[in-house]
Amino acid sequence: MQRRAGWGAVAHVFLAIALALPLVAAVAATVAALAIPSQSLLNRGLLTILGVGFLGIVGWVALLPEVRPVEVATARTLLGLDLPDVTHPADWASRRRGALWLAFLVVLGLVVATGVLYLLPTGVGLLAHPFSGAETIGMPGGPFRTDSGWGAAWVVLPGLVALAATGALVWGAGALITRLAPRVIGPSVVERVAVAADRERELARANALARDLHDSLGHRLTAMTIQATAARRLLRQDPEAAERAMAAVEELGRNAQADVDAVVGALRGRAPVHGVTSTDASTLTTSAPTTHAPAPTTDASTRGVDVVAGVRSVIDSYPGEVRVTAPTTLALPGSVADTIQHIAREALTNATRHGTGPIDLRLESRSGAAVVEVRNVIGPVETPTGSAERSGLRGLRERLLLAGGTLTAGRQEDGTWMLRATLPLP
Repeated sequence: MQRRAGWGAVAHVFLAIALALPLVAAVAATVAALAIPSQSLLNRGLLTILGVGFLGIVGWVALLPEVRPVEVATARTLLGLDLPDVTHPADWASRRRGALWLAFLVVLGLVVATGVLYLLPTGVGLLAHPFSGAETIGMPGGPFRTDSGWGAAWVVLPGLVALAATGALVWGAGALITRLAPRVIGPSVVERVAVAADRERELARANALARDLHDSLGHRLTAMTIQATAARRLLRQDPEAAERAMAAVEELGRNAQADVDAVVGALRGRAPVHGVTSTDASTLTTSAPTTHAPAPTTDASTRGVDVVAGVRSVIDSYPGEVRVTAPTTLALPGSVADTIQHIAREALTNATRHGTGPIDLRLESRSGAAVVEVRNVIGPVETPTGSAERSGLRGLRERLLLAGGTLTAGRQEDGTWMLRATLPLP
């Protein structure tokens, strides 16, 4: 967003004048000293070297990396321009932009200062002339003879025009600065690419948080529904079991709220989050108190995490029958183990939500890749083609794509739903 040129732009014009006047004064003093007839050849040579050295220092300062960031900050403050920060100030393209903008401000400040110094005294002099009683007007270009008193009233109009031209000159210079600033000191091609890359990383981060939140909340909400249904059915037959089920619902609700708080905190930039809270939920049986399984590490650099134990902790959170085919232990890198647990959780959540009967889960490592396969009978009413499940599959595909894996999911000829994820091992 950007505001229209206003008083901030006028202030920027006077800042340009302030930049121009010292340079003009230094150049004028050097030229005047050289024009003195009594100057010796040695003095003229020294003054020339001094003037050239002064201009060289000004050019060196204009090319410093710090110049353009200061110019961008000033334009943002005074002009209300939405200019991004300078990401490559030491790049020579950025330095040239800063020097070009500084030169433009100096030239513009000189032009505006000259115009103001001519138009403002002229306008004031013309407005005051009818009241002065004089018959001549002292202006550049000679004195001009006029009548005095009411006979010179006509000069008031040129005086007003001169004052209006003074204001228009300053205001127009401010509008010109506002218009040219984004083009001259705005982001270069390299900086535009950097900004686009930053936005892409932020989008990827938001998508990753959305995937984690979907996985975690989908799991917990499904479990809460099952527990609430069990509590309703057991309320009269086994009040103690119903109470335990409701306690599990309460604990799951608190965990879900913690997940939401973690994601909101990450989106607000309060803390870096590499996933949503715990990777395992409470045990969802009506015959045992709610417990938490230890969450395996998600550090991608850690080696030797037992992924079978992690997957079994996820399986323990489902009240239905899950038939597991897996080795006793399977040590995998932490990043791979974390991804496999997310796959197992999402697959079991969808199977519990949309399927019936037992769930078959197979986990193995072969040909340098970890394979997770989940099969279940599709329910008669709901199918895994619902919008929520599609969102889950889309999240799994994105997660596997980032890890270099593949996902296959769909209805089989025997009426079951099969999900198979293949994850390459580093």
